[in-house]
Amino acid sequence: MSSRFQRLLLALILITINSIKCSYTYFAIEQCPGTDVPNIRHQTQFNEISVIFYYTQWSEESLEALKHYNDVAEHFGDRIYFAAVDCWHLACNCSKTLTITVGSGSPHKWPTLMVHYGRQGQLKIQYNGLFTYRAMVQFIKNVMQPLERLTNRQELDQMKASTDAIVMGVFENANVKEYKQYLMASLKWLEHDPIRSYCFIVNFVKPNDTNVKVPNLLLQNHKTKKSFVDYHDFKWNASNIVQWLQDDLNDDYSLLHGYTTPITIAQKMKKQPVLVIFVNQPQQFFGYMEKYVDKKQHFTKASLVCRKSNNRKVKIGNSQHVIRNLPIFSDSRYCHYYNPVLILKNLYNYYEINHYMKELYQQFANPALSQQSYNPTKEIYELLDFYQHTDCILKKDIALQTTLHISVVKRLDGYLNNEQHLQNSNRSLATVLLDTQRYQDYLENLDITPTPKSMATVILIDQEKENMFVMEDTFAMYNLMEFVKKFYNNGLTNYYKNRENIPANSLTRSSYTFNYDMELKHLNRVIFLNNLQHSHNQTLIVLIYSPDCALCGNIQHSFIQLSLLLRNIPDLNFIRINVMDNDLPWQYNMPFLPALLVFPEQRFSESRMFPLHLKPDIRNVFGFILSQLKAQQQVSLVLAMCQRGSLPAVHSQSCWQFAKTILMQHIGKHLQYWQMFEAERSLIFERLRAFKDMSLDIQRNLRL
Repeated sequence: MSSRFQRLLLALILITINSIKCSYTYFAIEQCPGTDVPNIRHQTQFNEISVIFYYTQWSEESLEALKHYNDVAEHFGDRIYFAAVDCWHLACNCSKTLTITVGSGSPHKWPTLMVHYGRQGQLKIQYNGLFTYRAMVQFIKNVMQPLERLTNRQELDQMKASTDAIVMGVFENANVKEYKQYLMASLKWLEHDPIRSYCFIVNFVKPNDTNVKVPNLLLQNHKTKKSFVDYHDFKWNASNIVQWLQDDLNDDYSLLHGYTTPITIAQKMKKQPVLVIFVNQPQQFFGYMEKYVDKKQHFTKASLVCRKSNNRKVKIGNSQHVIRNLPIFSDSRYCHYYNPVLILKNLYNYYEINHYMKELYQQFANPALSQQSYNPTKEIYELLDFYQHTDCILKKDIALQTTLHISVVKRLDGYLNNEQHLQNSNRSLATVLLDTQRYQDYLENLDITPTPKSMATVILIDQEKENMFVMEDTFAMYNLMEFVKKFYNNGLTNYYKNRENIPANSLTRSSYTFNYDMELKHLNRVIFLNNLQHSHNQTLIVLIYSPDCALCGNIQHSFIQLSLLLRNIPDLNFIRINVMDNDLPWQYNMPFLPALLVFPEQRFSESRMFPLHLKPDIRNVFGFILSQLKAQQQVSLVLAMCQRGSLPAVHSQSCWQFAKTILMQHIGKHLQYWQMFEAERSLIFERLRAFKDMSLDIQRNLRL
């Protein structure tokens, strides 16, 4: 017992040491271990915005997110307090320092990111987005700038086109209580909408200038326009504003174009056909679609400006680094200094370098004066430069801009609605835009291979008619609209999953040491339907299964064993088909899996399914297959099994006895048929003669 305790103690010590080692690599954040959790939480009272990241060392996702969190802290560290708590460490037990109420700052999953906002950190905001660098930068920026100010109608129209909804607050000034509650609500809404697809804007008017009620909130989305003051049951506070927005959204994130996932497809296709666009080449696709969204191409221009600005800052930083490292000589003989880095190409950055050298000279000449001087204009420019740099993080990659993503989907919805009216149809199409690389497994499950040369892969799903169509042409707006036009005119060919047929020799079970190979056919959709249409001279035993089916293993084991026992009977054909890889016609879409079907020879219309209440062992499965055959085939099948030399002596005699029993039953029935059906006596006589030959074989083996 003591040795077990020692091993456990040693494991905890190693985990603690490993946690301490890992914590040393993150310099931009204050960490526990290192600082007590109560002290970290106490620091939130002295900062306007504080961020605490809760993680565990055993969670790979937590450690990966911690790296991105440290990068975010390096960018915002001068203006926001950042901390991280390893809740698995003995010195940082979160359960002792945090309450378990959801939303109070207590981590209930790993990782958890909490923002403490305002005086003494009273407002707590939990981050529920992706733990990537760009996503967290977007979230922190939304926390620092929760409200937008618009100056004209053009900016409002542009905002409507690039967001899912707009919430406008109308106030007399920024000092009223209602404005502060609106600000808190815009921050708290980030828990539901971290990427800010709901844009909160503010407008200050005098009560006598307009007919608008002041204060008031106006909500405008793709469906309706609502006013907060019309809901008399709600008092004006942050909780009720958030509740008002939640009631409108009703947790239906399929309405938000900024949060599209494959789940969105399933939600929308219950109501209408869905046009799904998987973006194969994001840069080319969004650059192409921007021409239809914004003719002035503001997104591309902003991206180019940010790239040039970043490149220029790198060049200036390299030049400043060289200047800082220049040796200072007191002897005039060494004043002629030449460095190949500071050559003519740096004249492009002349003014920035000159300004930097003046500040550097002042610091060397009078250090005390440079520390005491205060220049508010300089702080304004630094703050402006900081916000511009933050925007460039979000705008330098045009393919990752959420506003452009929403604008593209809205514009496509407009084109589809216009096409619906042109075709005089009452069925509207919904649009879903997804990234191919991120949801590659979804396409693989549909057995769709993206075209490398096309910017996007387009599929159209119509659940009402159980159809799915794939656009074969390369992506272009003309091809897309022609594809939609053919859909309305019923001119598209349905697409089915149809995996390539697996060769039989690839399914050979090498574990058997016999001198034969067991070959069990795996069919795809096309070959399966061809067999049902043309192979009526055989009895087909079909197993329909799925790899995700937990109960498919039992019946598949019996199925494989029976196919091995009956491999030499030419009239039986054992096949199986995977419904995950193949779309079957509606009559073969089984409500329960696995499903074992028997199609009797020359009587495929009389197919039967193995009863669900029976145990899927070899005896029951064999009995079910036997009951679907004709009388002569039943006896022949049992005789073939008994004649196999691999059965032990005891089982061999039981087999022949069973063959005799079933034979005598069929002979008795056919003698009754002889008396009842005089017109069919010739056919009955032929069967009785065949039974006689079988009976002689059975009697001979029973005497052995």
